[in-house]
Amino acid sequence: MSCPHRIVTIRESNEDVDDYVAHWFRKETYMASYESIIYPLNGMDMWTPTVVIGPLPPNVKKEAGTPKKLRNRGNDELRDNTSLKRRNTTTTCNQCGKLGHNNRSYKG
Repeated sequence: MSCPHRIVTIRESNEDVDDYVAHWFRKETYMASYESIIYPLNGMDMWTPTVVIGPLPPNVKKEAGTPKKLRNRGNDELRDNTSLKRRNTTTTCNQCGKLGHNNRSYKG
């Protein structure tokens, strides 16, 4: 019963709402599924060893296209391709060698 409109319609027709709920969603079914006791397991050192090999990883195909140049780094890892910003520096003119302006704004 996901829709409240259905519930209202069922009640207006003087029928029982519980007749429209599947038995999987009833309290009795839920309580019956957890009726038996679930015993805890021993630690891994107490397990009996088997000769069965565990699941293997899936076969991975090489993706089409150009491979990425750098791997994706985590947020806590330093990135090599980022340049550090210069702080507290003043511009120097290449023409006259004075501070405070550059070639573009040089007046001569």
